Amino acid sequence: MTTAVLETNHASAERADNETVKAHFEQLQEDATLNIVLDAMPQHVAVLNEHRQVIAANTSLVDLFGLDQVDKILGMRPGELLDCQNSDKGPGGCGTSESCRTCGAVNAIISAQNGVAATDTCQLTVGDSSEPLDLSVTASPVEFNGRSLTILSVQDMADENRRKVLERTFFHDVLNAAGGASGIANVLNEVEDMDEVQEFAPLLVSVTEQLIGEIHAQRDMLAAERGDLTVKMEDCCTKKLLTKVWNTYANHPVAEGRHLELDSAVVDKPIRTSKALFQRVLGNMVKNALEATTTGGTVRMGFEHRDGQYIFWVNNPAVMPQEIQLQVFNRSFSTKGSGRGIGTYSIRLLGEKYLGGQVSFDSFEGAGTTFRIQLPIDPQGLPSA
Repeated sequence: MTTAVLETNHASAERADNETVKAHFEQLQEDATLNIVLDAMPQHVAVLNEHRQVIAANTSLVDLFGLDQVDKILGMRPGELLDCQNSDKGPGGCGTSESCRTCGAVNAIISAQNGVAATDTCQLTVGDSSEPLDLSVTASPVEFNGRSLTILSVQDMADENRRKVLERTFFHDVLNAAGGASGIANVLNEVEDMDEVQEFAPLLVSVTEQLIGEIHAQRDMLAAERGDLTVKMEDCCTKKLLTKVWNTYANHPVAEGRHLELDSAVVDKPIRTSKALFQRVLGNMVKNALEATTTGGTVRMGFEHRDGQYIFWVNNPAVMPQEIQLQVFNRSFSTKGSGRGIGTYSIRLLGEKYLGGQVSFDSFEGAGTTFRIQLPIDPQGLPSA
């Protein structure tokens, strides 16, 4: 027996009722060989019915949730089991929201239900946490007593994926900065006129500072992901913070052929925050906006004061496709290729967890894409305390 729910344009919302799920579970329990095989698998494994509901699980999966028996998770879908933030946003739970369209777990399960085994990656945020889970998911079709079922195995890839992303980003950015420093040093090595040396010296200092900044940024990201980043809060002024970021990126290589404008309406207001982390967060917003802007385009930045909060914003004229919008804050997602997705992820991690702000964005035709970070004027209860 099934209960019908409103369908979406992705996975089916239909479910089997509790009695049907329990009956299927009891049938599987009678097959001793199947249960031995499931428990022998090192991954967390669940057996799903045709509605993507759990009807059996191995000991590894049950132990993961600290349960004494599998009954408590029967009838759940994978996202509901893991408490995915999107699992209750669709009309039929896990798999039926707009965000589920990019979920590797849902797509792998659908593939298995069509008779083709599939392995995919799945990154989901659990509950109120800002730390996403990185999972490798394999879904395989099986026949049992004339019924089509799916064997779903899940493996935690967080440590491996985190290491890959941080390493690739670190080497890419540091090599760029080091290459610039090396180029200027080679020029200075050939120059004999002291006036020319003085002309290039400030450039070398700037590139060297950029190199040191990249190293500090990676060090802080590692500490932030471990949860032990120390934040130094200090009294600042809004216009000075914005001007510092503008000065850094207005003549940055990423801004070549593009314009970076600081809103003329920006005024100086007092704020208590971490200068270093704020400039890193807003700098990533500006850098991403410049990279998304075509040659000749303009990126604008500014802030406004609203309800005891300061809202800093960066706008570029490009519009993000819906698929990118759904994944933009995922750690490993990037439009620049595999292993490059850390910029927008770091904006949310540092901006919300360590600066006490709220990060958001919108993207519309005619208005372009605007990223915002809303910061309290005098934050309380942050890690710096």
